[in-house]
Amino acid sequence: MRKKMYIRAIFELVLCLIVGWLLTTTMLKNIYESEGISYRGHEGVVWLGVSLLLFCLYTAVRQIFQKRNTLIKSAMFWIVVVFSLYVIVAPFIKGHM
Repeated sequence: MRKKMYIRAIFELVLCLIVGWLLTTTMLKNIYESEGISYRGHEGVVWLGVSLLLFCLYTAVRQIFQKRNTLIKSAMFWIVVVFSLYVIVAPFIKGHM
């Protein structure tokens, strides 16, 4: 039972990494460049931030539909969400990556 749960979690994380990479290289790259932010340097950090944010949002929505609020009360969950948002938004504040 636990093995199946871990395999599912790894599959979900890998899927979020793939979707995060696609979003980062297509949409977010264009948004950064349209704001005059050079898209070079820390692309991997931004990709990881987008992927972790997607994973957190997916997990939160899944928890809500399963009527379990344990994850949303977790401090680590909110730390990951805040740092992921910071990594994505910081280039807009600083003006560069």
